[in-house]
Amino acid sequence: MIRKKDLGTLEFIAKGAVGNVYRLPNFTIPGCPPLAYKEVRDIAPGEFSARNRQEALDAMAKTVAFRAGLSQADRGDLDEYTTWPIEMVEDNGAPCGMVMPLIPPDFFVRSSPRAGNPRDLVVDLSWLCAKESQAQNEGIDRSGYRDLLVRIALLAQLVYAVGRLHRHGIVYGDLSLKNAALAVNPPRVKLLDCDAAAELSDPARVQLHSPAFTPPENASGAQKVQDDRTDIYKLALCVIRGLQQGRGVTQTRDPAGLAGKLDAPALDVITRAVGADRGRRPTAKELFDCLEQNLLAKASPPTLRSASLNRTAVPRGLDLEVSWEASGGKEVCVLGPNGFEVTLPDPGTPVATYVITPPASGEISVEVRNAHGTVRTVAGSVQVYDLPAFRVELDSLPRPVMSGVPAVMVPPVLHALPSVPTVSTAAHPAPRIELPSLEPVSNLVQTTKTILPTAPAHPELGAAAARTTESVREMFDQARQRLRAHVAGKVDAAVRRGVSRL
Repeated sequence: MIRKKDLGTLEFIAKGAVGNVYRLPNFTIPGCPPLAYKEVRDIAPGEFSARNRQEALDAMAKTVAFRAGLSQADRGDLDEYTTWPIEMVEDNGAPCGMVMPLIPPDFFVRSSPRAGNPRDLVVDLSWLCAKESQAQNEGIDRSGYRDLLVRIALLAQLVYAVGRLHRHGIVYGDLSLKNAALAVNPPRVKLLDCDAAAELSDPARVQLHSPAFTPPENASGAQKVQDDRTDIYKLALCVIRGLQQGRGVTQTRDPAGLAGKLDAPALDVITRAVGADRGRRPTAKELFDCLEQNLLAKASPPTLRSASLNRTAVPRGLDLEVSWEASGGKEVCVLGPNGFEVTLPDPGTPVATYVITPPASGEISVEVRNAHGTVRTVAGSVQVYDLPAFRVELDSLPRPVMSGVPAVMVPPVLHALPSVPTVSTAAHPAPRIELPSLEPVSNLVQTTKTILPTAPAHPELGAAAARTTESVREMFDQARQRLRAHVAGKVDAAVRRGVSRL
């Protein structure tokens, strides 16, 4: 037992229902963290009787004795998750309080309230479910506690800490949102006010209930003392409330609000934990296991089951479809040759596809990521090829070579008609005029046909050559028709002149 006068300077921290808590800046115990001193308050008639004071001191002494009887390993485990009493303190030979670990700085947050001075506050479970407006008014940054995985991890540690006490036959008792301090990076929990914990075998144990945490069997009077079953009930309430936030959450007992946050088996365990049937309530280990399984499922790297390409060869500049089957991702990255990389949000569907234009031949991979890891697999290899050049030069199309068109000789007889006596056309018919032969023109057309090019061997030029041939034919047909018309016109004019002289 430590003498109070040996504690040195006492720096006031807080006032509680049982007594005041002080920081001990000048007092240490080898192998222990920085310490605090909790002094049981004096008797106050109507508020805190002599019996109340003695019960508090007896409970402290029992918790100190419990810790002292543990193995070094168990004692270290207890100290990690609790601020368990270490040694009793006496003043003038009478017990007056106990020394316990000081709450580490990581479990505090700096408050900058809109009205009032900045101060350091313990981050307890109540801040997990408080409304956002409360945190804003208090000037508290809750960004580190918003993530669902962090909350599940904190509550799983709380269940573990109480479960360790049950393993040693200890009932925590007055469990509430105010009696567990929290820290993040990494998530950690410290059980506070452990001096009220009691052995399950102690029939005289006296433990309190915080508002909205009284189990139904104690509320109805069916059971007076608390035990591991009532601890489980209160733990389940902490889980239900700690995974939600907003109006009325600190009073709720309904696990339905956890749908979507925990899986169906976990909801069943928590539903039984807050049920009136004590016999169906799970153990702390069952409650911890279901939280751990949900945590691991949500904190695992994504799963990438397969990835594939819809083709393995594409002309340069054309698209390729990449497909993959994955779950648990936050974003997906498609990677290819020459530093090709496309990152997109995970679509959230079991099977997804994305269209890319590969810049070169090579391997195409799919990478799925989340906050807890990255998985990658090869979808396949693609061959990107270039099509042969296809050019049609109009200036290089074959052109027909035509020999000179022979001059059309008008027969001498047509230069001037012979003199004939004037006769009446009624008695003498008009002289018969022989038209010149058109054989030279016909020969020209035949010659042209023989020099027209045959269909080119290149299949792509076939249509163009056919159209060119047809155009040439039409050109010479029109020339022949104009020539025929021209010659016929000359002949007709000559005939008319001859007739007019008769």
